Amino acid sequence: MKIKTIEDGNSWVVTAPPSKSYMNRALIIAALAKGKTVLKNPVYCDDTKYMMNSLRLLGVKITATEKEVIVIGTGGKFNFPKKKLYVGNAGTAFRFLVSLVVMCKGRVMIDGDERMRKRPIVDLLKALEKMGAHVESKNGYPPVVIDGKNFKGGKVTVKSDVSSQFISSLMMIAPYTDEPVEITLTGKITSKPYIDITCDVITQFGGK
Repeated sequence: MKIKTIEDGNSWVVTAPPSKSYMNRALIIAALAKGKTVLKNPVYCDDTKYMMNSLRLLGVKITATEKEVIVIGTGGKFNFPKKKLYVGNAGTAFRFLVSLVVMCKGRVMIDGDERMRKRPIVDLLKALEKMGAHVESKNGYPPVVIDGKNFKGGKVTVKSDVSSQFISSLMMIAPYTDEPVEITLTGKITSKPYIDITCDVITQFGGK
């Protein structure tokens, strides 16, 4: 991109458009964090709306206005939802929530619409099983039931040429596992910039 400075004596302020990729990661980490988080310049779309609705069912207090979203984090301790988490066709929300609900230490169902039920999530489910979670699904497709009462963490290998969201999903819960998490990636990394976004958001919340 070529940028040319116009010397007309005027000063301009430009607000970058919000990103659902950043916001959904920030919502997950804010929910895991302890205390109040304020997210400025939010974006409201199916992915973020379904994410906020699901987090509310897990006991996270969220106040959303046009200019900001206030999240009161639980420190990694969530309520057991009274009904299944439904995310429509919001793939990012589904993949991130699948890992997050292991913190409930009980059976949680996550489901979506007919299109979502055709989107495989088997590699993420295998990783969670390796780390101690009990998983039920229709051959690796939604709906899924996750029971995290025996979830510990530990070492896991993930195919990195399937979906970077699987990797990000595991990364965001890693600080709250009983055992340190070590993720080994195999194959060519798909959408590495999105893993970088996850690292960036974690860093902004004080993680390393």
